[in-house]
Amino acid sequence: MTDEKYPPSTAQAKHPATTPNEMRSTLHTSSSQPTETTGNLLEGIPESGADLTSIIQTSFKDQQPILLIDDTDIFYRSALVFPAEIATPELVNSCLKKTNGATIQVALSPKRAEIFQLEPMGFNRFESRDTRTNTPRELVSVEARKNVSTGISAHDRAETIKVLGMNEPNPRGIVKPGHIFPIRTREGGCLVRSALAEAALDMTLLSGFRDAACFLEFFNEQGEYATQKDWHSVVTSDGIGCVTISGLIEHRLKHEQLIRRINEVNLPTSYENDMKAYLYRSEIHKGDHIALVKGEITQDVPVLTRVHPEDTFIDVFGASSARENTPLHVALQAISQAEVGVLIYLRRPEQTPLARSLKQENRHKRPVGTRMKEYGLGAQILRDLGVKKIDLLASSEAPEAGLASYGLTVIRQQPLVRTQAEEI
Repeated sequence: MTDEKYPPSTAQAKHPATTPNEMRSTLHTSSSQPTETTGNLLEGIPESGADLTSIIQTSFKDQQPILLIDDTDIFYRSALVFPAEIATPELVNSCLKKTNGATIQVALSPKRAEIFQLEPMGFNRFESRDTRTNTPRELVSVEARKNVSTGISAHDRAETIKVLGMNEPNPRGIVKPGHIFPIRTREGGCLVRSALAEAALDMTLLSGFRDAACFLEFFNEQGEYATQKDWHSVVTSDGIGCVTISGLIEHRLKHEQLIRRINEVNLPTSYENDMKAYLYRSEIHKGDHIALVKGEITQDVPVLTRVHPEDTFIDVFGASSARENTPLHVALQAISQAEVGVLIYLRRPEQTPLARSLKQENRHKRPVGTRMKEYGLGAQILRDLGVKKIDLLASSEAPEAGLASYGLTVIRQQPLVRTQAEEI
């Protein structure tokens, strides 16, 4: 069972690109993928705040689906989403027509999936749950036990969806297999995995509904991923609300307190000045984050700041013959010489296999969702430290928009100046 963001699909199989850059190139040349830029469509989509919450709540209370766009994925997948508990034959039939007969999936929280006693698709019944390497996402298809006939009609599918979203989940209310496909989501939602299932569940929870979200992935009439033209048609002609995964991530980062300070110590360093180390723990991610502070933080003086995501190979072994020439050590050197500075070292949320980490070393740009989470967690730590004004040490990537919502102002951005490595 794969633990990828999305399982391999026929659309991806048609484009055997091996690197993100190659895949992006394929994306803009294939007729099965969007060829125009996403800017025009996404301009009218609420990014965060009351607009996003309002559009979700209003649509769901009116028993209308919402178009969810995964703008963190190179294929820009999309889906129509609604809470499982509001399913009706009319709503199901309408979504099936708009998505051209897509498979109906229901995103469930880990707890709800456990209560329903749903086994993974294609599981080995002789394998212990404790010995499985990955937590399965795709679960055995289900059908409502009562009030259905063949299970394929819009009425029968709506009945099954409602059973999965019932107030008190009961495993005796379903039979297996069936025509509805449950998906086990990750704890922490789109802040842990930026995928359609997690985002769909976050939307239902954000609007006050239960932890079961129905979503139908959006395809065009040719059976390929829907393009922006298809999205625009649905949004404008049918008046359906539209939300992006990056908007959901940004909203949660701004409105949920995800970190807490658990310890602080004076830290001797190999640089000119010692620093103070603050240890933070995330409420949803495994692992702790560290903030190294030089000097006294005040609201008036800009703080030289570096938010540095953990990168084992470069941080420990170095990208050149001189370990001191790595971005982490260059940032530490600059901060140690500043009047006041902060380096935030963000630990990875979970252990990554070394083989995958080595492949990722060839990537020049991290996914949008990943960068937003890094900036969001870093911003929450900076806010807790009392930082107001930032002199940002950054690589070639520009800082994420929206830092002002955390009470932070970027006074200046300066690049990391790396010296020429000396020959050994």
